[in-house]
Amino acid sequence: MKKILQKEEKVLRETAKEIRVSDIKTPRIKKILKEMSSSLKSQDDGVAIAAPQIGYSLRIFVVSGRIFAKDF
Repeated sequence: MKKILQKEEKVLRETAKEIRVSDIKTPRIKKILKEMSSSLKSQDDGVAIAAPQIGYSLRIFVVSGRIFAKDF
């Protein structure tokens, strides 16, 4: 799990880099996705997270499955 960055962090104001669909299966992106999922799960009220929120200036986001829960 990586720390979720706050508004003071420079990476949150940068234009994130686009990634190709083919990059999703690379070890680097898989590692980032795993870190994002872990960080998102650590938050009781989190429903989504973007890569810049954990320090990667990339256009990737993960949505929690809890948004599909009946009581959400």
